[in-house]
Amino acid sequence: MRTAIRSFLNLNPGMDSLVILGTYSAYIFSLTVTLGLVKGEAFYEASAVVMAFILLGRYIEARLKLRTGEAVKKLAQLQSRSARVVRDGVEVEIPIEDVRIGDLVRIKPGERIPVDGIVKEGSGYVDESAMTGEPNPVEKSPGDPVYAGTTVLRGSLLVYTTRVGNDTVLGQIIRLVRIAQNSRPKIQGVVDRVSGIFTWIVIAIAISTLAYWTLLAGVPLSTAIIFVASVLVIACPCALGLATPAAIVTGFGRGAELGVLIKDASVIDRVHRIKTVVFDKTGTLTVGKPGVRIVKPLGEEVDERDVIMLAAIAEKRSEHPIAQAIVEKAKDMGLTIKDPEAFENIPGQGVIAWIGGRVIAVGNDKLMRGFEIEIEGDVKRISEEIMNEGLTVVYVAIEGRLIGIIGVGDAVRPEAVEVVKRLRSSGYRVVMLTGDKERSARIIASRIGVDDVIAEASPEDKAEAIDRLKSSGGVAMVGDGINDAASLSKADLGIAMGGGTDIAREAGDIILVKEDLRGVVRAIELLKAIRRKIYYNLFWAFIYNVILIPIAAGALYETAGLYLRPELAGIAMAMSSISVTASAQTLKRFSG
Repeated sequence: MRTAIRSFLNLNPGMDSLVILGTYSAYIFSLTVTLGLVKGEAFYEASAVVMAFILLGRYIEARLKLRTGEAVKKLAQLQSRSARVVRDGVEVEIPIEDVRIGDLVRIKPGERIPVDGIVKEGSGYVDESAMTGEPNPVEKSPGDPVYAGTTVLRGSLLVYTTRVGNDTVLGQIIRLVRIAQNSRPKIQGVVDRVSGIFTWIVIAIAISTLAYWTLLAGVPLSTAIIFVASVLVIACPCALGLATPAAIVTGFGRGAELGVLIKDASVIDRVHRIKTVVFDKTGTLTVGKPGVRIVKPLGEEVDERDVIMLAAIAEKRSEHPIAQAIVEKAKDMGLTIKDPEAFENIPGQGVIAWIGGRVIAVGNDKLMRGFEIEIEGDVKRISEEIMNEGLTVVYVAIEGRLIGIIGVGDAVRPEAVEVVKRLRSSGYRVVMLTGDKERSARIIASRIGVDDVIAEASPEDKAEAIDRLKSSGGVAMVGDGINDAASLSKADLGIAMGGGTDIAREAGDIILVKEDLRGVVRAIELLKAIRRKIYYNLFWAFIYNVILIPIAAGALYETAGLYLRPELAGIAMAMSSISVTASAQTLKRFSG
């Protein structure tokens, strides 16, 4: 009541104002009949029933709204209240607010990890499904990152704390989702303007209804009051107002559950314009980490283990990514890597190391020529085959004799082919945009089914390429949230591969928490589903008012003798709001 009066005084009447006008007009008219001031039929029950159904509708709507925000609640429930910290060799359980960066936190099987950090000791399997959507447990060992809100299924971990509270990835996700759920697409601005004048239109219709039935049609005043009350009660700007936010809150919450963080609702206005999806190569279409892909021993007296072991000994002290990939391969093979007696780095060529009085050379063909080793015949053929795979060729020689060839390169993400195929089948043009060499880029592109390649592009070149592509329609850019910031911001839709970094600071409209390219398709389809749901809800909310307001005003009374009593109008109004909110709930079933 107070809200309705206040809104009238502010010349901004809303749904409450219409309900109060309708019920009180029916009540006051009934009171005048009871007092004998006018003749007609009293219908006190209409006011009571209308208010009862309005309150029931509000209750059901509130319950549905609570369900709409369940996704954020579930995420918030993953936050721990305490942590078991190891201090001076003693385990102490303290409130999570007292945990500091650098603290060592012990997590036992079945417990939730309370902080972001790095595994210091122990190993085990962690369930990250609640945050990333990944159903399979992830193995963790010393040096691996772990995140707050995930659960240790097996094993015990001692974790070095790097982030706590709202600074954890989980805390950032919750904050981003809440901000995004309160953001508004352009369509909401249009709806707000329509809703703003809608109430005045309804009041004008109610006055016109009263004038027509009393002055022109000559029906009893009691009948005209029924029509007026029904018009005021049945009109529902609320359904129009709920159509967009209900879909956004539910859809964005579902996205968070699937590891797709939508940072702003304005992307809903742009997703339907997307014609081209552009991918960065390194770290997006590929895993972003060099690895040993091919090992070719040369000669019957050596095998793969010999080649890798000698190469790892030579590369052990090098910090070059290729050197680290070879050392990592040796560790994976269970090899013992001895320390070289001496080590020399030859810039642009490779490394030379000495062990047991013997010299090992690991590097490119230029380094080999320095040892009078010629790359010809079968060796040249094998080298070209490796290069045709888009890999870097590394030669391994000992005492001036070539014993093996190693192919090192970035691995294509296993889901890349499937994602490119799905996008192309949906009518999108797929482009690779990379700073890598043309030959390497085209080899990777052909392997995953991408025809359009823009290679050897600087960050500035990438941004300019996005501008050119936009001349043919909307562009979605998928890349690293930091390195590709310029091109992500230029695109109509920027999608950043999160990977557990500082997601709140990353560029891009959407962040994929889980480094899985299938999230790109999932994100685009989710945005389209939210957009369809918004327009679906708006359509039916509009149709509801267009059809039922004339009926409430008595459009069928003269021809068919049918009219809508205020009680039924109240039920219809309540159901319209409930149906819009319930319709948005179907987005919770989205799987992508």
